[in-house]
Amino acid sequence: MVMQHMCDRDAGVREVAVATIKSGSILSKGNGASLSAVLQHVQHVYPATRQAALSALPYVCSEKDQSVISAIVVGLEDTDWAVRREAAICASLLGDRLNDRLVQVRAHTL
Repeated sequence: MVMQHMCDRDAGVREVAVATIKSGSILSKGNGASLSAVLQHVQHVYPATRQAALSALPYVCSEKDQSVISAIVVGLEDTDWAVRREAAICASLLGDRLNDRLVQVRAHTL
């Protein structure tokens, strides 16, 4: 249910969904299903949904997962500035958990 709210057109509904994810009360950190659910929304048609997914990502991933790094790279290259900003914030929050991998991925895409 919380994932459906991340797609809502109302910013307030999306914010509550992301806050719920960040609290850990619904989706647990390191749970593959939780991570998969958030990653599905990183390339959503609506920029606000992509932004919400990137905002929630650091709170559901717990390891250097290639799909997380790919999602951040996609976010950094998004056409929407708010999505790019959220991808940069996401990368900074994950910090040392993905620093080396993100640099490697970016080097290969340049």
